Amino acid sequence: EPTPEPTPIPYETPDWFDSAVLYSLFVRSFADSDGDGIGDLNGITNRLDYLEDLGVDVLWLLPIYPSPSYHGYDVADFYAVNPEYGTLEDLQALVNEAHSRGMRVILDFVPSHLSNQNPLFQEAYRNPGAANEEWFVFTNENNSLYAGFAGSDEMPRFNHFNPEVVDYLTQAALYWIDLDGDGDYTDGIDGFRVDNATFPPQEFFISLRQSIKAANPDTLLLGETWVTDPRSLSIFYQDQFDALFDFPLYSVAQGNQNSNFDGLLAGNSLPLLLKTTLQEEAERYPAEAQAVRFFSNHDTNRIATELKGSIERQKLAAIA
Repeated sequence: EPTPEPTPIPYETPDWFDSAVLYSLFVRSFADSDGDGIGDLNGITNRLDYLEDLGVDVLWLLPIYPSPSYHGYDVADFYAVNPEYGTLEDLQALVNEAHSRGMRVILDFVPSHLSNQNPLFQEAYRNPGAANEEWFVFTNENNSLYAGFAGSDEMPRFNHFNPEVVDYLTQAALYWIDLDGDGDYTDGIDGFRVDNATFPPQEFFISLRQSIKAANPDTLLLGETWVTDPRSLSIFYQDQFDALFDFPLYSVAQGNQNSNFDGLLAGNSLPLLLKTTLQEEAERYPAEAQAVRFFSNHDTNRIATELKGSIERQKLAAIA
């Protein structure tokens, strides 16, 4: 099973992320360098000056792995770049150019599940007795039914209580921070935005963090933990993540993600809730914990929609 015990305090997080401006970047739609109609890694490299001028410190690349979907969160190969986006060499060139500007690059990492087209899953699917059938959560005898992310057959869940799964995902993460394979974990990817981090057990993330930090303590682990209560969110800082998206603040500012104009920024919530949320975060989170504040992301409506196009309220959001 994954290592269950957290490491002793003090709690250490990367100093470079303390005041960073994080730019979420969907490679497919950002910049096309070769005219095929699909954004790519070289397109990003060509526009680093523009991003630097915006004040961006950290690029967060949404999944760049081979995948049968447009979004890439169903990973078909955890050790490769989607050929529509470029090559490993293109990624290394982007990282090198970003580092030369004092910028960092983090990848979306998806340890919760994988694509049903991934050879790892295909080997075990409908194949009882396969060497890796315990990697997944099959629910019938012939391995034709299984647990999937959000109930989707396209994204089978990993079994994180299998140490082979823990090792596989850990090695995949280490691969990207040592991108050129020279054993130097300081010149590759600078960290990960970890997708769906409320699903795998905490023991898995404790083990993952210990391995990554042993390789390079300055590597960032940023969790997507969609929890709106600071008390419940605080447990994910217990030797699991350096930083978490500030979903409690988001829920106060924007309200319900499935409706618009119902949060504090729209004038339809109590300002006292903001003060209460910030006070509780200060009390619950470790002093070194890094909270990533945002008012919309790729899973929510954009600010202009949330605020019904109000320029004044969008300016208020920008000031905040």
